Parts: sequence; C-alpha cells; structure tokens
Amino acid sequence: MLGIQLMGNFGYFSLLTIVASIPLLDSVTPRSLQLSELFVAGAPIATNAFVVVHTLASLGAFLFNSWLGQGWTLWSLWFRFPRWFQPIIGCFRLAQPLRWLHPYGVFPPNNQPGVKMALLPEVSWDGEQWHELHFKYAPNHERSLPHFVAPYHPRGDQAIIYDTFGLNANSLMGGVLGPWDPYYYASSPPALEFCQKLVASTTNTLAQGEAVLQHATPPKAARVTTVMLEPTSLEDRKQTGRLWKRTYVGPHVPTHEYDPNFYDDAYGEPELWHPESIVWRSRSRFRELMERARTRREDPLQLAIWDGRLTSADVELFWREFVPMISAADRSTFDTLPAIVAAVRARFDRSQRRVLERLLGRFSLILLARFEPLYFHRLRQPLLPAPTYLQLWMLAHHIIAQGKTFYPRSARGRRHGPALERAARADDHTHRALPALGVPLRRDVLRGAEAAPAQLRGLPARSRREARDRREASAVGPVELEQGRALRRLARAHAVGFFSA
Repeated sequence: MLGIQLMGNFGYFSLLTIVASIPLLDSVTPRSLQLSELFVAGAPIATNAFVVVHTLASLGAFLFNSWLGQGWTLWSLWFRFPRWFQPIIGCFRLAQPLRWLHPYGVFPPNNQPGVKMALLPEVSWDGEQWHELHFKYAPNHERSLPHFVAPYHPRGDQAIIYDTFGLNANSLMGGVLGPWDPYYYASSPPALEFCQKLVASTTNTLAQGEAVLQHATPPKAARVTTVMLEPTSLEDRKQTGRLWKRTYVGPHVPTHEYDPNFYDDAYGEPELWHPESIVWRSRSRFRELMERARTRREDPLQLAIWDGRLTSADVELFWREFVPMISAADRSTFDTLPAIVAAVRARFDRSQRRVLERLLGRFSLILLARFEPLYFHRLRQPLLPAPTYLQLWMLAHHIIAQGKTFYPRSARGRRHGPALERAARADDHTHRALPALGVPLRRDVLRGAEAAPAQLRGLPARSRREARDRREASAVGPVELEQGRALRRLARAHAVGFFSA
C-alpha cells in the first residue's frame, strides 16, 4: 500500500486500506477478550450487544464485494425467501443508510488485457469541424501523461471508466450494482447530461481544450466517442512522443445540440424506476396503485390513471397506436430495432413518448401486482416459475403486446388460460421483442444487442403440482391458482428473454 501511495496512483484507496489495517497491529485487545464476560454486571452491555450483532451481520456482508455495497439489501432475490426471513433482511435494509456494514474487495486476482478503454468528448461550433477535449487525469489521447494525484482522488475522472463500460445506474445492471437511489435508472445518462452542459456553457472543469479557450460562446454541438488506448513501446515514444496508440471503437453519445427542455424530463417518475426497485415502489405513491390492482375490482385501463396525472386520451393513444406499432414489427431479430425507434420518434413527439413510457410502466405494475403473490416467499416452488423477477416484467410486456382486448382479462385475473396459450402460440419471437416496447421511448443512446433467451423452468410432475395446489389454495385462492396454471403453461411454451440497452 505504501508503494502504491508513493507511485501516486489510486492513493485514495491506499489510504483507506492503511487506516483500516492499523487495528491489526493491536495484539493485546484480542487476547484479553472473554466472551463469557460480555454481558456480566458492570460490562457495557449495549456496546457489547452491538459488537456481537455487527460481527454476525458482517459474516453475511462478507460474501459480497464493494460494487454491491449500496444495493445488495434491495435485491428482489430476498423477496423469494420465506416470510420469517423478511424482518431480518428488513433490519439490514433499515440500517443500510448508516453504512454500518460494507463489503470489501472488487478486483479478482487475474490479469486484464493491456489496453485501456476511454471516452473522447468533442465539440463543434459549426457542425463540421470537431475539436477534442481532454481530461486532466483520465487519459484519452495519444500524449496523455499519467499524473501524480496521491492523496487526492479525482472522482470525476475516475468515474469515467465506468460510464465507458456502461456500468452506470442507467443500465439494467442497476438492479444489482445500483446506488441507494431509484431515480438514477430513469434519469438521463451521465454522458448525455455531460454533453448538454458542454453546449450550455463555456465553463467546464472536467474536460478542456484549446478551442474552448478561443471561443467566447458555447459550442453548437457535442458528442462522445469510445476509443481504445494501447501503450506504445519505449522506442516509439522516443521517436514520436506518443504514449498511447489510439483506436476508434464507436459512438458513445451521438451529436447533441443544446436542448432548452433537457431537464423537463431528465429525471424519471416512479413508474420508470428499475423493475427490481421493489422496496422503493412500496414506499412511493404507487403502492396504492398495486394494492388496488390486487383487489381486481377496478378496470385496469382506468386504474392506470388513478392519480389524474395522465388522461383517458393518453391510454387510448397507447393501445390504439403505440402497442400495434411495436407488436407488428419483425421480432425474429433486433436488427430492425433502429427502424422501430425511428418510426416511433417520427410518429410521437417528445411529450407523447414520455407519456407512453409512463403508461407502459403503469400497466406493467398492475400486472406485477397480480404476479407477486404467485412468486414471492416461495423460494424454488413459485406458482409462477420465472427464474428472476426481471423476467416477470418481460412476461407483463408480453401480455401488454397482445393488445387492449387481451390485457384487461389478464390484469383482472379471470380464467384466461386458453387465451394466454393462444397468445403464446401466436408468435414464437414475441419474447425477443418484449423489452423493445420501452426502448424506443427512452432517451438513452441505443446500444442494441441480441437478446439471450432464458429458458424457464418446466412444470413439475402432476402429483406434485396437485399437492402443491391444494396446499396453496387456502393462501392465494382459486383465482390466483388458475392464473398461476395459465401463466406456467405460457412460460413453458414461451421463453422470456431480456434486452440490455
């Protein structure tokens, strides 16, 4: 650690490690510890009780690494455990903002490729000639010199690498690695907001360039590309002065011009949070929506606009135009997704796309309110056998894709098994296009990838199924059991995939 500190790279982490290692030099206290005297008369019982609880809790947190430190108590996985386990994880979750436990360790003991991925921001005042901007500490051009930073930690430059790889809170990985805030997932990507700031002002402390100093007005446009840096040889450096060989990889943020309404929808409403934001939704006003959806007493098409913030005209637009447009697309490949994005953005203006995206989230939540009793607290024997909670959302998208006539029957929990099976047989590629329902509506840069089908677990033996249904009948009721049977048949006929954008 001292050697790393002297080299001046990542000194912030080295200081923490050194400080955390100081108690290891104490050889007296551990030897004087006697567990039998922790709670005797005169002992600091409250303090010792906290130490015992903290020690036991640390054994659980030790299984994770620091990438998971902020969000591991929020995972949807914990809701699959029995109900007696929920108060335990609930206590961990309640104390999480106090940072009383934190996993340690991230990097595995193996060698990475000898290259560095970096972001290259560029600005233009005429849309034709582009000028590079360079970060102070993060290398992104051929003559980027390493800087001595210890003990200072340049957080902005260091965080750029995570956005380069897409490991930010806007990605689907936010359900596993996400921060203690659900709004990040539904907000504008950091690189896009960075471009907005570049074209909004001439003052920028993160990236600078000679062209910025020569102009008194903000740039007309900005963009960010991904480049790969490979270290040059000593001979090459001596002859050319280059430290890196730079190779163009691809666009990260396309050309962006100043948007006066950028911050009008830069932050997402609760219906746009990550699918696995179960805890946060239970603390939001959408808890009322899901509780009312479970009663099956209200029309789901009207329930989606229960708060008065969206209208019946918005619902009609969603079912009459948006859903047919997406469902009619070629689902055999994601190569057609850019064309769908272009068509949706040509047909609907910005405010309409935002409303449609919110309605998609609301209609999905209504279905999830019906799915959760069939899935939570059942470990490996859920009545709805989806491998992950995210795939329940994909199943909800599948039902929405069937249209306005089919959706209400599913949301009300009627006996719709034959209808679900017909929907499953209708299109073998439906599961591959489901996540694309929301992609044309998001403001993210489109980074398409082939969806990987995730095979759902098959039906159990008939005798086991009948015994389980009898056992669960008193807990969930016959309507839920019928829905569970129908959706299991659908799941078996249809693998539910997911799309990572």
